[in-house]
Amino acid sequence: PAASLDSIALQSDDDIFTRQISAMITDKDVLWGISAAAPYEPLQNALRYAADNGAKTIALIGLGGGRLKNLSDVFIEADIKNYLMVQNLHLFILQSVCEAVGALMFRQV
Repeated sequence: PAASLDSIALQSDDDIFTRQISAMITDKDVLWGISAAAPYEPLQNALRYAADNGAKTIALIGLGGGRLKNLSDVFIEADIKNYLMVQNLHLFILQSVCEAVGALMFRQV
């Protein structure tokens, strides 16, 4: 069978992140926690849950997100005060990663 990449965008202001991923997260998954602002508790809880269940975790965060450093296997904090510039940096990183993964998985250049 052909390789596939499943994804889901999680959006909420409570612990719905953790409830959403609890039904599907495995030790073969990678959870990306992304926030242009300082991290808030639902994002921290989701990253902690994923790590506790064997998934790899990556955090892309804006200035002030240092609390996620200990919850993530990979942590990238944008030392930028401008919210829109942080979002643009996150988009660039995500697009670059998606292109690289796609090229490796599907042998596309």
